[in-house]
Amino acid sequence: MKRTIMESLRNWKDNENKKPLIVKGVRQCGKTFILKEFGKEYYNDMVYINFEENESLKSIFEIDFNTTRILFELGLFVGKTIKPNNTLIVFDEVQECGRAITSLKYFCENAPSYHIVCAGSLLSIALNKPLSFPVGKVEFLTMYPMNFTEFLHANCQDMLADYTSSFLKNDKVPEDVGVKTEVEMKNNIQRVDKKRSEYYEHYTDQEWIDMSNYNQCIDISKVGVKGAVELI
Repeated sequence: MKRTIMESLRNWKDNENKKPLIVKGVRQCGKTFILKEFGKEYYNDMVYINFEENESLKSIFEIDFNTTRILFELGLFVGKTIKPNNTLIVFDEVQECGRAITSLKYFCENAPSYHIVCAGSLLSIALNKPLSFPVGKVEFLTMYPMNFTEFLHANCQDMLADYTSSFLKNDKVPEDVGVKTEVEMKNNIQRVDKKRSEYYEHYTDQEWIDMSNYNQCIDISKVGVKGAVELI
């Protein structure tokens, strides 16, 4: 799946003065997926650490912030050697381990050749703890939900995506560009919803249509966009 954030991730990788990166974004916008794809495509190896799924990993950061020891013990956990410049280290759900966030300061200062990217759906909770946050020692990147151009790419409409993305913000797109019949549009919506459902259920082991799996459900057809904003 083509996401525009990938270019920003590549630029971060190529920056010789890079710092550990924190990717922020709302839930289910694809942070985990894109970071794994980034690791597969641009690195020789990747180490994926999920602090929510593996709470025992938190103990690695409890002893001290010796980066050599931390890297060695993480390598023992995943069963491979973590190599500088060639291995992408992904800390997912990092808000679950405040000391892992603090450790980024020491990776920045003492082990800059190790590429570390962090993500977490509730990261703002951890960021509100100034005593533990490595101010000035990390970089930030915000990931947003899929935009229109990305949506077209995901639906294999690359030519149309490239064409529409060439327009300036206030340009008017010709009315006959990409026109579909009502039946085609309905089929397209059903196909996309099916893909989203399969993706969600595969990575969460939960049902897409089960409202109990969400923090808040809003019927925009009843309250409208503005009403939804006020409720949120």
